[in-house]
Amino acid sequence: MKIKSLLTNLIVCIFSHLALAQDEPRIIPEQLTDNIYVLYGGSGQGANVGLFIGKNELLLVDGMKAETNEKLLGIIRTISDKPIRHVINTHADSDHAGANSLFMENGATVYMQENAPFEGGRGNSYFKDKLTLVTDDQTIEVHATVSHSFCDALIYFKESNIVFMGDTFTNNWYATFNSGGVKGQFEAIDLALSLGNEQTKYVPGHGLPANAAGLLKYRKATGEWLSKVSELNRAGISVDEMVGNEELNRIKQDFIDDRTGATIPQARLKRFIERTISIDLIPKYPVDSETLKAYVGIYQYEDDTQEEIYFSEGKLFVRKKTPYQYISELIPQSDQLFHLGGSISMWLEFNPDGSGLTFLNGDETSTAMRAD
Repeated sequence: MKIKSLLTNLIVCIFSHLALAQDEPRIIPEQLTDNIYVLYGGSGQGANVGLFIGKNELLLVDGMKAETNEKLLGIIRTISDKPIRHVINTHADSDHAGANSLFMENGATVYMQENAPFEGGRGNSYFKDKLTLVTDDQTIEVHATVSHSFCDALIYFKESNIVFMGDTFTNNWYATFNSGGVKGQFEAIDLALSLGNEQTKYVPGHGLPANAAGLLKYRKATGEWLSKVSELNRAGISVDEMVGNEELNRIKQDFIDDRTGATIPQARLKRFIERTISIDLIPKYPVDSETLKAYVGIYQYEDDTQEEIYFSEGKLFVRKKTPYQYISELIPQSDQLFHLGGSISMWLEFNPDGSGLTFLNGDETSTAMRAD
């Protein structure tokens, strides 16, 4: 009886461990061509990863989170034992680029758009507008764009006809045009469509690969979303009331690929509406270029951290590397007061004589003096 009891306990223990193992998040590989895979993360592991297998080495598109590194390497090693020599990031978010340091420590070149350090990214090779790599009969074009972030990159495997889009396209969620607004979203999608054709596979940062029709559906939903939020905002409808709007709830499902069976939680819908208003619907006070250019410079806070104000294409921007990183368009509300696009309650107010500025975040304020 004792032996039988021990065996029963052992079997229960084994099945319990198996059940736990099945519940643990897994990285799932899918082969797209003879030498290109997409490795699906999700469940807190990080974003989709592209894997290109060359004759002597591997190239990754993104690398999930730092915490997922060993699990990611384990999946890669079931496919190939070649060394990882190149990593191209679609942008700097930690679920895409969190493991960069680990790849660099092991000899990989990590390519990022040059704004990445201002958004928390760390690589060892930076590009501005375009990067081209040619390896093993595969031309890899990397095109910079501003949509989800100021360091977005579309990565086009020309001969294989595959575009990895990062979070400029996420068809298991809503559109995340955090930095470039809807205009930037359209430009990123139009660029991707111009690179490919009707047979191109477009791999999102999160979700399942789509064809051109799927990408166009996503673009259409973006336009309809902005139009409806704009209409409700002009009518004085509050954000809380918008969350329950029937038309917005219909449009939100058009961002999601039917194959995923996903939906956007109502709790996150409010954030999407707030960001849309903050980025695209904040009124812009007319300020001439000479006034804007007068604010360009380096400003230093009492804790010795610095903020850089710069002018580009008729607009004013702010960027900062420490103690935390950000880059944002400054949307004028007067000659001196500017809203940080994409934020909910962040503002900069310049001194009338240009000698300094005040950073406002809700009820918190801090001042910086011109250092250049």
